[in-house]
Amino acid sequence: MKLLLFIAVWSSNIKLFTAMSRPCGATAIKPTRPVIEYSFSCGANGQADLKTSNRTLGNLYGIESSHCNPLDNGISSKHMLESSSSITTMRRAFLQSNATGLALELWIKPTIQKDSSPSFQPIVIIASDQHQVDDIFECQLTALAIGLRGDLLEIRYVDNDPYQSCRILLVRDRPLNNDETTQIVVTLHESQTSVYINGDPIITSAPNSFMTNLTMWNADSTMRLFANRQSMPTDIYSGALYQVSIYDQVDAAERIQLAYQERLLGFKDALANYGPLRLVASPKSATVVQGQSSTIHVGGFNQSMPEYEVWIEILVLPQHGTLLSEKGPIRDSGISLPLQSSSLEMSFFYRPRSDDFFTSPDTSFSGKELDLSPDVVEFRLLAVGNDGDDVLGWSEPVAKNIHVQHVNRPPTLEIAKTAYVPPEQSFGAWGYPIAYLEGVQLEDPDRNVDRVRVDVWANNGSLAFSDYATLADFTPRKNRGNSNWQCHGDPSGSRNMTFLAEPDSVSQILSSLRYEGFFWDQEDAILIRMYDGSGGACLDEDEHSRGTIHDGCYEIIAKVKVPPISMTEKEFKLKNISFVQISFWLMVFVPILAVLYVVQRLRSCVNSCRKGGGVGVDGSIGEDVTSVEEFEGAAEELPQRREIHGALG
Repeated sequence: MKLLLFIAVWSSNIKLFTAMSRPCGATAIKPTRPVIEYSFSCGANGQADLKTSNRTLGNLYGIESSHCNPLDNGISSKHMLESSSSITTMRRAFLQSNATGLALELWIKPTIQKDSSPSFQPIVIIASDQHQVDDIFECQLTALAIGLRGDLLEIRYVDNDPYQSCRILLVRDRPLNNDETTQIVVTLHESQTSVYINGDPIITSAPNSFMTNLTMWNADSTMRLFANRQSMPTDIYSGALYQVSIYDQVDAAERIQLAYQERLLGFKDALANYGPLRLVASPKSATVVQGQSSTIHVGGFNQSMPEYEVWIEILVLPQHGTLLSEKGPIRDSGISLPLQSSSLEMSFFYRPRSDDFFTSPDTSFSGKELDLSPDVVEFRLLAVGNDGDDVLGWSEPVAKNIHVQHVNRPPTLEIAKTAYVPPEQSFGAWGYPIAYLEGVQLEDPDRNVDRVRVDVWANNGSLAFSDYATLADFTPRKNRGNSNWQCHGDPSGSRNMTFLAEPDSVSQILSSLRYEGFFWDQEDAILIRMYDGSGGACLDEDEHSRGTIHDGCYEIIAKVKVPPISMTEKEFKLKNISFVQISFWLMVFVPILAVLYVVQRLRSCVNSCRKGGGVGVDGSIGEDVTSVEEFEGAAEELPQRREIHGALG
């Protein structure tokens, strides 16, 4: 790429650009309204404040790190400030207004640094981070820049000629004074570049090929203040900055000269009457109820009380709910709404998008973190001029947390209608039939923040879930409001039991439940009842997690059929083998035990006869023999086999 570098140095050749004298006795004129205007001031607590006439280029990133001087109300920065929007919106504004040119006005107070080889310090630039052409040129991806090189004003801009030339204008004949409030106006109009300092024309006919539709600038270009992204620390403008204005119309030199005095007076009056904005947005959180539309209040405090309107700007909308104003739902961030004159608070309806969403409590009953975060609405207060167009300043943005209080909701139970019977019965020595519950799922939208009560029983069998015994609570409670029920049972085997558990644990427990019948070839049923909530057959309110609202007691009833279980031929043989083995050993050991018993009795009898004991004449038994009454009484105490007949509870 060819590089054309055009440097105009005005010293002895300043005669080529004749300064125009200011007309005497001119009347005051109304300045042209800017398309974009940023004004800087010192806000509350000495922080830099920004007000803008519109949102064409958006806000300025980095303004919070700027510094300000309360004595003259200007700001300075050691970092780049950048517009949040690209020039695409500014292009649109220029097209809509039939722009005749571009004028850029700055109000600054420079801090002149004496240096034999000063570097260029940009004050305001229009720049992109993408290559505009195939090669890097002198302007370094900068479309337009105004800054200082020492005490001299320097303007750089990319021309629209075939070479995309970088033109540099260094104004040597009008050095700036240190620590002096200065106005700089640069215009690009009718193929000429003009420069004004404090209303005086310094350059009036430098050539350019500027296009008023701004199409020669990259669409992703942004406005940057104090520095460019590639700037070194020594290349950052260190003076004060008060105002940046961009116009789409270029006034004649006479009007620029007359307007300077008007603007200077207004600028000085603004400084003299300077009172920093003290708007404070309140981050006070709100609490709403799960599944219900609730009213939340958004607002803050006005601690400065000047003559302006206060608006609320919604910066970030809630993720899990919809905000509704009097005019309807707010669907986009960046919406601003005016507050009533007597209030600094506005009411919105918060409507949750899902009935299952809640944020409190944020742990399960067992203490497990649920990773729940409150919903958030981010906003700030705006100070708006009486005409409703000029934004004079704003408060610091705040995030208002919206806590959604949990409301207990009924669970749902998924369970098979028939128990699973394994093809081969792995019965024990006594041959009891076996069945299982499988795939039981208790779905609970409450995410285990509370426990449920579970009753489970069988008519002709016992139930066990010893592998998950630690998940169930069988502890009885003495002072429960409803004394008609208590936890009971043994997880290693009980005909009926009642326990407490979290819903997910109930799924594990019931999915591993083992049924062991009392009889073969007999139909049975496993009955399940669950209670979720508070009061009645449910737990007492103080047995639940804090922060949960219970609307009553929900009940779930399920019945699982256990079909008749018959022994197979193989199982019958195994059982017979076991019976034969037992009979054989009984036949072997019983005679031996009988012989040993007789021998022992004979020995006892011999010893008794030697001592004069034995059987008396009246037929009485000796003292070492148990009485018949005692034997019969002991027999009566032996457990008697009884049939178990259960009824459906």
